[in-house]
Amino acid sequence: MRSISTLFLFILILYSCEEVIQVDVVNTTPRISIDGHFNLFTQETPVRLDGGVRLTKSSDYFDLSVPLITDATVTITHLESRITYPLIYRPDTTFYIPENPLILTDFNSDYLLRIFYKGEIFESKTSFIPVAPFKVLYKEQRPSVIKMKRKLSSHLKIMHLGTITIFLISD
Repeated sequence: MRSISTLFLFILILYSCEEVIQVDVVNTTPRISIDGHFNLFTQETPVRLDGGVRLTKSSDYFDLSVPLITDATVTITHLESRITYPLIYRPDTTFYIPENPLILTDFNSDYLLRIFYKGEIFESKTSFIPVAPFKVLYKEQRPSVIKMKRKLSSHLKIMHLGTITIFLISD
């Protein structure tokens, strides 16, 4: 009888938590969104560039897609030499990237990113920071455990619940 009442209570709780809430989401005018990151692998032959500048328009909360901007003029200027390089839109990556990634290898200078889109200009100044080199990468797996105390005995029971992966970097 106790199990039937517990089951009835569970079903009652499950079905009583059903209420539709209407949320009014205000549609806004789309604005430009700029996501820029460059990962330059200078130790590879040929030099490889991941990332670039991705331009999108903001969209409403429930929209399933984010509109890409493919017709902007995007440049990056090396501020010390005052040389401006165009970034070309690549549909396969959806990024604007330089034709020659070697223009981004001066880690001691500042760069200016300039975007011209529909009469508006967006600018940002930055420098590139090289990643600290390392020679060795160790990977170690250790068991993750939870200790549980039994009421009937004074010892601890250890239950294995998975593993933790630890990466150690050494130069």
